[in-house]
Amino acid sequence: MLKKRRSRPIHQVIKDTIKKDFDVSVTTRLIIVAALCAALPVLPAGASVFGAAVDDSRWEVAPSLLECRMSHPIPVFGKAVFTQRAGEPLAFHLDAWQNPMQQGEARISVEPPAWKPHSERVGLGKVPVRAGVKPIVLDSDLAARILEELRRGNSPTFTRTAWYKGAEEVRVAVSAVNFQSVYRDYMACMAQLLPVNFEQISRSVLLYSSEKWRLSAANRERLDLIVRYLKADPTVAQIYVDGHSDSYGRRIFNRKLSKQRAYVVTAYLLDMGVSEEMITTRYHGERFPVADNRKKAGRDRNRRVTVRLEREDPAARVARGSTLEEDSGVRLSEEP
Repeated sequence: MLKKRRSRPIHQVIKDTIKKDFDVSVTTRLIIVAALCAALPVLPAGASVFGAAVDDSRWEVAPSLLECRMSHPIPVFGKAVFTQRAGEPLAFHLDAWQNPMQQGEARISVEPPAWKPHSERVGLGKVPVRAGVKPIVLDSDLAARILEELRRGNSPTFTRTAWYKGAEEVRVAVSAVNFQSVYRDYMACMAQLLPVNFEQISRSVLLYSSEKWRLSAANRERLDLIVRYLKADPTVAQIYVDGHSDSYGRRIFNRKLSKQRAYVVTAYLLDMGVSEEMITTRYHGERFPVADNRKKAGRDRNRRVTVRLEREDPAARVARGSTLEEDSGVRLSEEP
């Protein structure tokens, strides 16, 4: 004879189901937390760690034709900054609001992400730590290595003793979270970066063969680069074109030759779309040599046209309510 199965009250069924789901949820969460903790690097006792949390990590790109800058805010510390200026190698520095690191040497290590628990920390050596708001500045090779490690999902970390407590260590971590999408923007900026910056193009020298005044292929190439730069940097207000000669031959002939050289350069710039109001053209004959005219090598250097670019006076920019950055996206170079 079959026994009749007693049915449980509905409220008891619901209660048991909730308890079961809760137990599974708690167990699952504990397993996840344990795995994450096992993947995290072990910190020395008394270490102060500066780094962005996973849900607070962000990267920013400030692009222009003259500089590509990518930065990562580090809460309470400051930021990590990659800078690629036109015509210069890649640079990296830590920008600290208040530098907690003691002067000396910091260790650089690469921390694997939490989702690679079996990967090991890799040391990259030591770098100098300086006083001031830029405690760490890396050369181009090490900056490129740091950039590559971030692209792989790793987090570069800088460790140094704190200046305010003898035994305590300061660790500054650069998070790779949310790096990839911004990295693509940064590389796009790099692709359109000009090959020269203002310091490299603002003083150009065009050389000539004896008694010649027509532009050589090298001279035209340099002028094309000047024009390209002018189109990217509207803060350039004046262009000075100065023609020169060596002392070989009659002075009146040399003066005329320097005039021809200068005005051919000016005509080329005008043909390329440079405003006539920006250009001041002068010629000096043999009056201002830069080398000894008694030697052939010296005369070769003296037969020249110089093209000098001058930016608008900073006070004038302030007076009209704009800055260099607002005008062109150019950032004034900061001394490391």
